[in-house]
Order: sequence, then structure tokens, then C-alpha cells
Amino acid sequence: MKTLEQPEVPALTQEPAAAEPFDGRARVAYADAFRATAILLVVADHLIQRLLPQYVNLRVNLGVWAVDCFFVLSGFLLTRPYLEAALERRPFPSSRLFFARRFYRIWPLYAAATIVAALGQRIHGGHHVSLADVLAHLTMTHNFVPAFDVSAFNPPLWTMAVDADFYLLLPLTALAVLPLLRRFPVAQRVGLLFALCGAVAIASVVLRAATAFALPFAVTDPDTNFVLFRNVFAMGSAFVTGIVLALLTVLKTRIQPATAYAALGIGVAAGLGLFFIAPNTPVAAIFSDFIGGLSAGLLLFACLNGAVAGAGKIVHSKLVVSISALAYAIYLFHAPVLNTLYSLISGHHHRAHPGILYYLAVVVGTLAGTVLVAYLAHHFIEQPFLRRKDSLRESAP
Repeated sequence: MKTLEQPEVPALTQEPAAAEPFDGRARVAYADAFRATAILLVVADHLIQRLLPQYVNLRVNLGVWAVDCFFVLSGFLLTRPYLEAALERRPFPSSRLFFARRFYRIWPLYAAATIVAALGQRIHGGHHVSLADVLAHLTMTHNFVPAFDVSAFNPPLWTMAVDADFYLLLPLTALAVLPLLRRFPVAQRVGLLFALCGAVAIASVVLRAATAFALPFAVTDPDTNFVLFRNVFAMGSAFVTGIVLALLTVLKTRIQPATAYAALGIGVAAGLGLFFIAPNTPVAAIFSDFIGGLSAGLLLFACLNGAVAGAGKIVHSKLVVSISALAYAIYLFHAPVLNTLYSLISGHHHRAHPGILYYLAVVVGTLAGTVLVAYLAHHFIEQPFLRRKDSLRESAP
């Protein structure tokens, strides 16, 4: 099939004085770099959990910001064609192609990580994994029932189930909303889309608040917390933050430096503010992901608009591009590698006063083992399916 042509984009050798944001190549490069950064923070979160469990506030909020970044990126990267269709700039995207491309991008490597994690748990005995658990994870339905131990044998997998729900809802919601938008002139639709995004963000926070007050035990029970506070609806504020950025992409809004710097400052302040929210409290259950998504979205917006000097060169560097290519595999496989290595080094005995060699063995071993497994998984599993995904393109309008 003929691919959609992208306009030529000048190399990002310097930051613009007043940026016209979100050109095609920059948009993907920055998104990849943000995703890789968030994934490395998740790895750090799980290492802290194993080695320095007393720093629970640090590790939990690192993880909160990171997963909110994932959902912001999903909204940012996937909704642009639907927004363009809403503004009559292109035909409505093919749902069949959308679902097929998402399947090839996400599921094959995800399924391999699920099976590897289940086998690892069977070997080193860290957690009992039932066949129902494995099947629920393979079908990405494990985030609906607390009994499935949502984060037990491979913690990152819960986020993929939430993303999968978003993939299902996005075309369906667009199909439902588009006829309503067409009742209004095109000039009014932009304001309606912004208002709709704001309403969804508010609704997600209200849903969390209602859940926290109606079911207070869900705030502290890990599996129930994931099901009730970490589902696609409760994460709506993070997704619509990305959708707002995508709408700015479509509008090609020129951003002045002062606006970009303000976004950078607020994004940093919001991210730092997360670390003053104690985990497992009603305040955290209601507001943490709203704040984390806002922070991630503003930082991405600021970087794309030149608020961080040299950011363009960094995201296009060979090192960052290489890490970005392995990032999804690192995300899916680092927890099984860490669990297995930790079990081998520590056995089943508590170490009251571990030495520096112990910490180095776990950290270096986890990072080296994860990169090796990720490289093999990327090369032999992910890349063949990515080639298949990239062959599925809609014809240019």
C-alpha cells in the first residue's frame, strides 16, 4: 500500500525562537525518548523496591510519573488521525488497520514476556501463578478482577492492559462522537474537543474520589487498588492530556518561548510535588495520576517547543535512539530478570546488613541481563512483527 507522505522537516540543530510544534519526525523522536526515560524510571522503581524498600515514597512516585507518561504518550501518538477526521482534514481512519497495527506492535512481545515471567515464577518459586492468571494476562483482562494478582508475577503488565482498553475505546468513542461534532461548523469543533477533553479529565478525578469514599479499603489493598484506581477510565486525565497535545499538533499552533518555559516550570513543579504525596492514602488515590499526567504532558510540550536547550540533539543521538528501540522489551522483561537474579543471589534468607557487593551484583546483573534479554527479544520477536505492522498503511487521502 502507498504510505502517507510526511513533509520534509529540517534537522533539529537549534531550538526555534517561536516553535511550530510537533512536526512528524520530531514528534516520534521526542515521544520515543520520553517513553525510554519513563521505562528506565520503572526499572529504578523496581530496583529500589527490592534493595531499598524503606524508600517507598520515592519508588512509588517514580513509578506513578512513569506510567502516567506512558498513557499521555498513547493519547498523543494515536489520536491525531481521529482529530483530523473530526476537523474534516482526512477520512475516518480504518479501524481494522488500527487494531491490526496495535496488535502487532504490542501483543507478540507482551505474550512472550507473560510466558517467561510465569515460567520464572515456577522455577524460583517467588509467587504462585495459576493457569487462570496466565490466561487472564494473555488476554489482557487481568485488570478487571482483583483475584488475578494484577501486579504480582510481572508488574509492568498491568499498564499494557490499560493501554489495550484505550486502543479498543478510541475508535469506538470517535465513531460515537463524530456524528455529534458534525452538527456544528468546523470552526466550533476545536472548542468542543477541548471542552470534551476537560470534561473527561474532571470525570476521571471525580470517579476516583467517589471510589475512595465509597470503598476506602480499595485505597490500601494492592490488587483492588489497581482494578479500581488504575483502569482506563480512572486514567482518563492522563490520556486526555496526550489528546490535547495531539490536538495542538493538528492545529499547528505556534508557541512563544515564554509559554514553553512556563510549561517547563509547571511540569517540573508538578512532578516534584508528587513526592510530597504519601502513597496508599486517599489523596494519592485521587490526585497522583492527575498530577503525574499533567507533569508529563507539560514537560513533553515544553521540550517539543524548545524550552530545553539541546533536547533535539539528545533525542536524535545514537545512544538514545538505540535505547528507545529496546525500551519496550526492557520494560516487559526487566521484572522477570530482576526476580530471578534476586532469588539466586539472596536465596530465601533475609539479609539484615547487605554489603556494597550485594547491591552491585543485583543492580549490574539486572541491567546487564535485561539488556541481553531485551536485545534477543527485540531482534527475534519484536522486529518481525514490527515489519508486519509497518506494512499496514492507509493509502494517502
